[in-house]
Amino acid sequence: MYDGIRIIIFAPDYKPGSPFLKKCFEMGILNIITTDDYKILQDELVYCIKKGMSYRDAAKYKDSVPEKISVKHTRKTVMKRMIGIAGTCENIGVTHNAIVLANFFRQKGYMVALVEKNNSGAFETICSAFDEKKYEDGYYTLNGIDYYPAADDEKIQMVQEHPYNVILMDFGCLTEENKDAFERCEDRLLIAGARPWEMEETNRIFPLASRDVLAKYVFCFNFVPTPEQEAIRDGMGTLDNVHFLTYTERPFEQAVFADAEHIFAEILPEEAEVNEKTGILKKLLHKRQEDEGNRVPLKM
Repeated sequence: MYDGIRIIIFAPDYKPGSPFLKKCFEMGILNIITTDDYKILQDELVYCIKKGMSYRDAAKYKDSVPEKISVKHTRKTVMKRMIGIAGTCENIGVTHNAIVLANFFRQKGYMVALVEKNNSGAFETICSAFDEKKYEDGYYTLNGIDYYPAADDEKIQMVQEHPYNVILMDFGCLTEENKDAFERCEDRLLIAGARPWEMEETNRIFPLASRDVLAKYVFCFNFVPTPEQEAIRDGMGTLDNVHFLTYTERPFEQAVFADAEHIFAEILPEEAEVNEKTGILKKLLHKRQEDEGNRVPLKM
């Protein structure tokens, strides 16, 4: 009667070793998904529907940890954030750092789009180098990140309509022509140089915007030796949102963007403790209680 039914358990707060997942496994439920990463979730859900997990796939859930344990998980806030990245001059590392920052957000489990808002042609070169195929909307996917080459305003509008959490805009060199679009982004990162031959271009930026607008920029300086960093901070005066980037040799493989945890603290997932032995009903009620702002303890 129920041969056509396939049960899929989606339990992102549980991990192998959970008594709950062990019970599911013992009941013959093998389609168990515990990731909270959107891309992986999509792939695993399609796999469960089309083919179904095997005994081998689910074997990691067959044992439970006998003692009471707590597991840290992250609470992601569903949001859409547009982040602009521009440079004080050409070849200062805007695309390089945009890729690393995209990896950073992707590693956090967010859906990420990387949009090329300049005419450098770098995204097309990347597509060819990795032999990636383009989809109908003109983008390609690399390491779980969707790349949009040479995007015009119409393409950007289309990207905004997709369910991305983070949209990273690569503006290339900041100019009078693109600064208004740059300033419409919720977060504005400016990649700057402090070496003698770069300072003229860095100083060129300050007359482009008022002091109040500049105060909302995140200044990220490339290749500044540690002993010189304090002097840079002093020279920036009241513009104190200053950070110093570390060099990443392999931008497509690395996800460490200097101070990103601090720069984007308000939008990153919060860590919370979850007691694995807490009943499902109690956890759901407790979550609802938190969402409603009611802090009265549950009595169960």
